[in-house]
Amino acid sequence: MKNIFINPYTDFGFKRIFGTEANKNLLIDFLNQLLPTKHKIVNLSFGNSEQIPKTYETRKAIFDIFCTNEHGEHFTVEMQKAKMRYFKDRSLFYLTFPIQSQAEKGENWDFKLNPIYLVAILDFEYTANQELIYTNNDLIKINEQQVSNNIENNIPNYEQINNKLDEEIKLLKKVNKKLRAEDKKNRDTTKYITNVQLKDQDNILFYDKLNLQFVQMPLFTKKEHELTTQLDKWLYFLKHLPSFNEIPRILNEPIFRQAFQTAKISNFSEREHLKYRESFFGYCEMLNLKKEKESYKESAELKDKMIAIGVNKLKKAEAEKKKALFKIKNSIIVMLKKNYSDKLINEILNIPIEEIKIIRQEIRK
Repeated sequence: MKNIFINPYTDFGFKRIFGTEANKNLLIDFLNQLLPTKHKIVNLSFGNSEQIPKTYETRKAIFDIFCTNEHGEHFTVEMQKAKMRYFKDRSLFYLTFPIQSQAEKGENWDFKLNPIYLVAILDFEYTANQELIYTNNDLIKINEQQVSNNIENNIPNYEQINNKLDEEIKLLKKVNKKLRAEDKKNRDTTKYITNVQLKDQDNILFYDKLNLQFVQMPLFTKKEHELTTQLDKWLYFLKHLPSFNEIPRILNEPIFRQAFQTAKISNFSEREHLKYRESFFGYCEMLNLKKEKESYKESAELKDKMIAIGVNKLKKAEAEKKKALFKIKNSIIVMLKKNYSDKLINEILNIPIEEIKIIRQEIRK
């Protein structure tokens, strides 16, 4: 059975629900469940995160949000959703960009900063030993490759060398097994939200304007009858959205009805279908979810024939749009040469005056 609603952990799904002007009320409601009361958001706007270096892992996974609270104070929230190596390091690295962006030109800036929050919605668990396990896995791969190369190149004494490498591989695998067991033993499903701030050696808050919040979705295990807060409902919505066939009774309220409508795949345009397909496949490849990818591939809306039709229609529509714009531009040029005023052209063609001025400047050049 094909999914009715999108997977919110995909780049497309995450931004469709939380990253558009049309649905910013959804984001405001969600963030207000996570942020302290003093920073209750009444309005927000989306920033440009292009200053953050993009890689395959991070593209589309991060966006800045400029917020205003009910007292008119401003602060920044950076949201991210991505499974990445050195997750904690990267989170701090990304936070340096909204900090630097507050710098004012000139000599009068006094370095006073607005508060910054990082909110990370994670579809994975990060554990105390995670990075060490990653490092050990890298060493295992390097040693295994070296063993293979030694045999292939028939280097002198390769059997003796490979025996030592095999012993190292066995030891690293044994260590990783122990580390995973330790992480499993310390797993606490009640700590699905982690709040991080800068404190001194006596655990006294040193700086209250830098806050990190990590929501580990796999640790959120509440059932429908256990949901008591609005945050519980949001996390339940995000975790189970792809498996819903209809709106659960406990989520049948205006804010979530809007979220479900936004996430409903049958409401997508052909272009949106294609973008979601690409995003979903990328997500599956990242997590090696072969079964999910194949299942989605077989669904009716993603048959190659429909995709081809959609692409052709998009190309035709874009060509028609370009043709219409070309005709409009030519009409503006003719009117400008006849000394029509910008205001008159605006009234005749209903074209913004700013665009008319740009064309006027092009003619003068």
